[in-house]
Amino acid sequence: MRFRLRVAGESVDVTAGESFDLVIDGQTHAAKLSVLPTRRFELDEFRFDYPRHMSFEHEKTSGMRMWTLDGNDTVLMLFAYPIRLAGGDLARKYFDELPDQFDPRELDDPTIELDDRMITGKAVEMNLAGFAMTNEAFEIHRGERYAYLLILQDTLDENSGEHSEEWRRLRAELEKSFRYGD
Repeated sequence: MRFRLRVAGESVDVTAGESFDLVIDGQTHAAKLSVLPTRRFELDEFRFDYPRHMSFEHEKTSGMRMWTLDGNDTVLMLFAYPIRLAGGDLARKYFDELPDQFDPRELDDPTIELDDRMITGKAVEMNLAGFAMTNEAFEIHRGERYAYLLILQDTLDENSGEHSEEWRRLRAELEKSFRYGD
């Protein structure tokens, strides 16, 4: 990755991970710009870090907003439902709308700790195109305008039936970095 770094009116083109000299006020300083293993997702209501290899997509339909962070085995989806449409248990509503062809089977209610708040969600295991997957859904915030539903989807290991390493890393990063804006 290449960057243009500007400091005190001076600019220098740099390549991530390579050392370079930076001249500030006539003094030369050795520097190195490194790329972090995570990116930051931010809304007014909250923020969190996620693995940088995950692709990012944003959609808006009928007032509902959706962000998708897509990895190799794991997908994080964040839905923002307008409060006027967000009555009741959002996680239950999400799973009730899954097509029967996915053969969803309820699992024990999962928990996740976000910014020192323990949140209980809903979970299902389902089959999609011959792959066993889990979906965990957590209503993480109800603000003045939107209610937020976090979905963590994972393709399970074919042999062990266990969650992927990518899912474990994403979940750990969420629990470590998630912060509410209030």
